Amino acid sequence: MSHHLFRGCVVLKRAVFWVFILCLCLLMVGCLPKPTNISVANVKFDWDFIPMVTGRAANTGGNAQYVELAVKLTHPDDPNLIYATGWTNFANFGTGERRSFTMVLTGTPPGEFKYYFRWSTKVGGAMY
Repeated sequence: MSHHLFRGCVVLKRAVFWVFILCLCLLMVGCLPKPTNISVANVKFDWDFIPMVTGRAANTGGNAQYVELAVKLTHPDDPNLIYATGWTNFANFGTGERRSFTMVLTGTPPGEFKYYFRWSTKVGGAMY
């Protein structure tokens, strides 16, 4: 009888150990920070006095202490022919937060153009 009792205790200890490990893994996965992800919407260009671009940036990822956002305006057929650039930054950009932005552009395109945004959580990482 004591042999069966001992064997039952070993099985129970193993089960408790593996349940503990599983709970620990689930807790760690839930506590890991999500990477930051920035999306840009409602983009408008203003060419009246000073060339500017406005819009809304949304953080759809994890919290960020610092975010840079940059834009480049290029020839429609050549993304390496840059007509103008702009840059701004945000501090303490929380998950789910949306912020308006305004960027002064370094120039004006001569006609049609495409624009590209990029962002970074490192200083100087988003500049074109």
